[in-house]
Amino acid sequence: PYENHGANSGMTNIEGIVGQGIFSEKCYDIDVKNIEAMDFSGGFTIEMWIYPTNDPEYPQSTILHKGEQNGNTILFFYDKVKPQHFACSASGSSYGLSQFTTSAFPLNSWYHVACVFNGNSIKLFVNGEEVQSYMDEGKLPPEGQTFDPTSSSKIRIGHQLYQSGRCFYGKLDEIKVWKKPLEKEKLGYYVDK
Repeated sequence: PYENHGANSGMTNIEGIVGQGIFSEKCYDIDVKNIEAMDFSGGFTIEMWIYPTNDPEYPQSTILHKGEQNGNTILFFYDKVKPQHFACSASGSSYGLSQFTTSAFPLNSWYHVACVFNGNSIKLFVNGEEVQSYMDEGKLPPEGQTFDPTSSSKIRIGHQLYQSGRCFYGKLDEIKVWKKPLEKEKLGYYVDK
């Protein structure tokens, strides 16, 4: 209903898990402009089917990014250093969380991955189940406050907004961003079946 279509810089259509998905073999991305509905102050859920085909050139391969430079940010990425982990972060200008999965998820397989942020902590789900994760770097907000990752920035899929080269290589399908934390049973891994 928002008529807020993304601008595609070169991703191609492929057969996905549910209908058509998208594929990026180069540093392509999709930009979705910011609108009032993208207010994530009450928490958020990012979920999608992910099929990584190549390790990133840099340690982090950005799957989805919304944020201001040195300000409020949401970042969802694939990381080759840990190695081959999924990670999600939410941050403000002076505090933030970066949560990493502890198990490796190799290339050339489909994974349903979800990042659920409730205002002060992050949970990561792979194929419908919460997986072990750890806070790589983080500074909690002052007592009585919660994170507010809302920014006026657009959402970019497949490439980080402010750093070149941090691109995702592979297939994506059923990309969903919710402005609330979802319970496990509401994730697309279960609903889409």
